[in-house]
Amino acid sequence: MFEFRYTLVLVDVTVFPANAKLVNGALDSLGLLLNMSAQNVGHIQLPVCHTNTSAPIVYKHRRLVEDNLMNTQKIDISQTVALHFSKPDEPHGADKRGGVQTCLFAASDINTTAWTSPQVVGPTQLIRVRDMIGFDADTRPGATARAEQFLGS
Repeated sequence: MFEFRYTLVLVDVTVFPANAKLVNGALDSLGLLLNMSAQNVGHIQLPVCHTNTSAPIVYKHRRLVEDNLMNTQKIDISQTVALHFSKPDEPHGADKRGGVQTCLFAASDINTTAWTSPQVVGPTQLIRVRDMIGFDADTRPGATARAEQFLGS
């Protein structure tokens, strides 16, 4: 039997997939793990605007994530983290990705966890889309297609 002392769980919904059941399943698993011990914490990267979405939809998806964690899973998400990015040395002129992304630091009880939430993580280097795994120059998949790809089993 395994004994976990501290666990950090990462959930990335930067591009909210069309399959909302996939997100709910991930959040259910996150809630289960965080509620198993006060020493387990989560890092959730919240949705951002991109070419296939709009601000109202991004806020709707963000609220879905927050409401699921707070109301359904009873997780404390009162602390936020800023993920700071630096762009590639040769950015493309159409690259409109922002330099900061809002994330949540989640725990069953923020006051009793041994973890300390950072205010800022980074700077983290962004890569060009053409350098991403699975990039196909002929079909040029959109943001949603890139986010929903499965690169393993």
